[in-house]
Amino acid sequence: MLSIAFMFNVVICFFITIGYLVFAKKKGNSLRPFFIGVLTFLISQIFLRMPIIQAVFENSQIPLNFPLLYSIILCFSAGIFEEIGRRISFVSLLKDKRTWVDGITFGIGHASLEAILFVGLNSLVISIALLSPDIGESLGVTREMISIIKVSNNSFEVLLSGLERIFAGGLHIALSLFILYGVNKSLKYILPLAILIHGLSNLGAILCMPNILMAEGFLLVVFILSIIFIIKSKKLFAINKDVNEKVLI
Repeated sequence: MLSIAFMFNVVICFFITIGYLVFAKKKGNSLRPFFIGVLTFLISQIFLRMPIIQAVFENSQIPLNFPLLYSIILCFSAGIFEEIGRRISFVSLLKDKRTWVDGITFGIGHASLEAILFVGLNSLVISIALLSPDIGESLGVTREMISIIKVSNNSFEVLLSGLERIFAGGLHIALSLFILYGVNKSLKYILPLAILIHGLSNLGAILCMPNILMAEGFLLVVFILSIIFIIKSKKLFAINKDVNEKVLI
């Protein structure tokens, strides 16, 4: 059952992304926003924010002595780097790709890389190791590590980590559309508001973490609100669209 849970995460992180790319290609939608979204997450988080956070707090006692302050810094720094990254990408790299569909495609690219790096790759290696310990050892997962994985993980929590990626993906798409709308309309307040929404969403989940069901419930609410915004925002883009969009949903 544990291996099935990890494989479920692999499906969420890899195959949903692949499925969307195939679907978008068949619809004739540009995939450039997807790859710019991937690049934006890679630069803003992996190359910039995470190394900076690690360097600043490597020898600091703040994470231990002031966990709430540390959580606030982590949550809002993610919002600052990612939302500024989104805006720079739409302004500089996607001048001709600013439709509703382009915003969704960008958000999926952004969310896909995050899901693959933080959950997908690890789940793929572990699921292979659980199904075939010999192959697992060739991937660096020893039999002792497999035993620890079996003891320290339960299927339910593993499944929740996969669902969490779906919830986070909804927020990424919504924020991508929100930033894009601000760029199209030259609304300066959209960026700080997006940073605030991003930071509060992350912080709310962390504050609920002592109860994992409460944390996932909070993220589910954020996801539902994100989906509502995604659907309703299509009308905002349709009012002054410059190019014909292909209907995505």
